[in-house]
Amino acid sequence: MNNIVWVNGCFDCIHLGHLELLQFAHERGDELWVGIESDERVREKKGVGRPIQDQETRKTIVESFWFVDRVSLYTTNEELEMLINEARPNTMVIGDKYKNTPIIGSEFCDFINFFPRLEQYSSNKIVENLSSSL
Repeated sequence: MNNIVWVNGCFDCIHLGHLELLQFAHERGDELWVGIESDERVREKKGVGRPIQDQETRKTIVESFWFVDRVSLYTTNEELEMLINEARPNTMVIGDKYKNTPIIGSEFCDFINFFPRLEQYSSNKIVENLSSSL
């Protein structure tokens, strides 16, 4: 049985922080499964004008990384929980800003690794920089 690692998020405006997160996750198991928030969910969380890239584009980009084995889209917490239940990951990799919050699907994995936020990389900063340069 393969050791599956699970990561989920928006993955809008793919940047070096995303790449480092995914590589960190990949190093913790045999297979890396990634959940990507749907356009609808990103709009609800981040507001008008987001996502910058549609869900199929974001999914295709993440699928193109050689170390990513499976990518799924989700819109609701229930869908996310169902995907994690299906994966039954050994490990979930979560951004450390979620350290003291409930983690959806954590009951379906053995370990949670928190990835330190790389402050210099942020989709929000990319969007702000683009907006201010227009």
